[in-house]
Amino acid sequence: MPPRPFYEIDSKTYLFGKSLAPTEVATRRNRMPEEQVRQWVLFELLSTYGYHINDIRIEVPSKMGRGYHPADIVIYSDHQPYIVIECKKIGSNEQDEAVKQVITYATGLKTQFAVYVDGQSWVVKRFLSGHWIDVNDVPPKTRLSSRNGFPVLLWFTSHIKPLLYWVYKTVPAKNAPKFFEHLDTFTFFIGFNYLRDVNQNLHFGINSVVKIFHQPLGEKDQTAFIVDDYKKKNFLIALSFFQKYLADIGSSGYLIESLDFDNRTFKDSVECLFVELNSSALNLSNTLSKEVVFLRFAVALLRHLGEVLKKSSYLSIEQSITNDLYSLINLILITEFGVEMPDNLDTDNIRELEGFSSEVWAERKN
Repeated sequence: MPPRPFYEIDSKTYLFGKSLAPTEVATRRNRMPEEQVRQWVLFELLSTYGYHINDIRIEVPSKMGRGYHPADIVIYSDHQPYIVIECKKIGSNEQDEAVKQVITYATGLKTQFAVYVDGQSWVVKRFLSGHWIDVNDVPPKTRLSSRNGFPVLLWFTSHIKPLLYWVYKTVPAKNAPKFFEHLDTFTFFIGFNYLRDVNQNLHFGINSVVKIFHQPLGEKDQTAFIVDDYKKKNFLIALSFFQKYLADIGSSGYLIESLDFDNRTFKDSVECLFVELNSSALNLSNTLSKEVVFLRFAVALLRHLGEVLKKSSYLSIEQSITNDLYSLINLILITEFGVEMPDNLDTDNIRELEGFSSEVWAERKN
């Protein structure tokens, strides 16, 4: 989502027996900064994410080394630990160690998600195919479907609104980093709700490729594309998922068994993966499904990544790529909501769509 900005909870309403008597509040309040954050998280889980109070437990013992340590918050699904959350005080400088700590808790409890939160940072990891990967958020309690009707359509639209500004247009190079940030959010959320019939290895491979386009924090040059450890890590994760996907569909082509960035350049590795996925897409060219459209989009992204690596710079995102993206969005709209995107000749409705999304893009592109 992520959660709404931090707000302080009245200690009289603290959940799970953590309230303070009025006479204790003034003297003990500053001794419980982590509890303030935890109570905010608990209220957000109930109000924003839709979890039930019975889904949540606190201070759940998790094996850590030779002993057990209490996890701050654990969310259960089907009576099994699903999400573990570690809370620190606002402005904590312990993020790196705390993220490792919550991953240890998650491993011990066998949860799918591990979350670190300090009232300012909201860091979410998901365990997939042996990796803890960065994701935007934890899923809400309710799996949305077309049965929910118009409110769900509004929810879906809110996640694609910044992308709709570029319908059937080329995205300028200076806007490319922000476009990929919004695309990351979109590919993450649709996976939980609208790609249940798509191979998960394909979905998370694409999401990892999108993360490669993230711009380093504090990078002054808005167009320079710097290959750093974060990009290499996400390519290795993407590679792992795509290899599993190719095996799932019975590809007999060449697979990259390992990757050594000293001997095989990043660009050559991307090209090799592009060729393999493109071959699979061509074999499915006569079929239409969410998975096939998503696969074509993966091929388009890898082709673009190869060009970006050649230039060491963000490039304009060609209309062919945005067209592939909107083909996927359109297929979701048709199958889930019974509505369609305007075609590229419907100039009046395209202008309406641009006007609908322009304010959001203006707010987010800076």
